[in-house]
Amino acid sequence: MKNNWLALAFYLIFLLESLLLLVLFVMVSPIAGSLMQARLLRIGLALVMLANLFWLGSKLRLETSSKGDYFVGILIVLIGVGLVAFSVGQTTHSFFALPTEEQSLYGWMGPNGFLLPCTFLCFLLDIERYPWVMAAFSFLPGLIMGAGLRWRRRKRKA
Repeated sequence: MKNNWLALAFYLIFLLESLLLLVLFVMVSPIAGSLMQARLLRIGLALVMLANLFWLGSKLRLETSSKGDYFVGILIVLIGVGLVAFSVGQTTHSFFALPTEEQSLYGWMGPNGFLLPCTFLCFLLDIERYPWVMAAFSFLPGLIMGAGLRWRRRKRKA
């Protein structure tokens, strides 16, 4: 359980890093316009973000049981899916309907704020942000952090 809270704290740090990266991306885009449109650069930036999340996962505690490595992000999943479900109930009433711009501004502030790294990844990779995509992306941080923790365990045994 300690790793779950630690993973949530690491995720919040990652969220702030993603916010900073997003601000830098938006600031540099007018200057390097065509460069920022390059698909390869966007994929590279997404991979850097995922590698950072993997690294944060490798910093979790090893004292816990290895059976729950991939469940370290369960709090992130519960909060993310809960926010998405609440927003769907308030706006579109469908997990498969794309929210309108007005709904995105008001009804989706919670999920877009908490799942900012996932929102930024969707932007980088040109993925539409349907509610089911955002709910699925809620699982991504925990799985990647769990993989980082599992990698650290195996590295320690070798």
